[in-house]
Amino acid sequence: MKEYPELLQSSSGKKEAYLNLQVNSSTQVILPMTQTQEVVVIGKEKITPIPNMESFVLGLLNQRSQVIWVIDLAAMFNFSPLNLEIANYNIAIISINKKSLGLAVEAIKGIKQIEPEEIQSPLGVVNASLVPYLRGCVFEKPSSMYLVLDAQAFLSGKLTNNPYLN
Repeated sequence: MKEYPELLQSSSGKKEAYLNLQVNSSTQVILPMTQTQEVVVIGKEKITPIPNMESFVLGLLNQRSQVIWVIDLAAMFNFSPLNLEIANYNIAIISINKKSLGLAVEAIKGIKQIEPEEIQSPLGVVNASLVPYLRGCVFEKPSSMYLVLDAQAFLSGKLTNNPYLN
């Protein structure tokens, strides 16, 4: 997949594009567009559940002749899991070095332009269990915070001890 980083920057060249994902009613995360393969809305019947997996693993998705693991990002972060009664899942597919993973979230909120200097350390700001999956945090208003996901952490084997997910 050819990348066009010049298309993902603002005209000033300082801001970078991030995909904004609503994990639950109180948590939003952003993901660099350079690490985002695609965003899809998939009927839940398209995901094949696999027995004996971590509770946050929804199953496998066959997308464009590629088999992709799909996880419930909220459940992985120890939040309330997605409603399993819904008809469709909103999935952001991340990809690095030909490894892909689907992140199922409550909603896809759009694109945010963020300056790299705005990203602050997550240490002491968020639960310590989330830190290995984050590049940092961005504060927009006193009450508005975005967690900046590190796609490499999800795809590098830190996700679980299950070798099939890595």
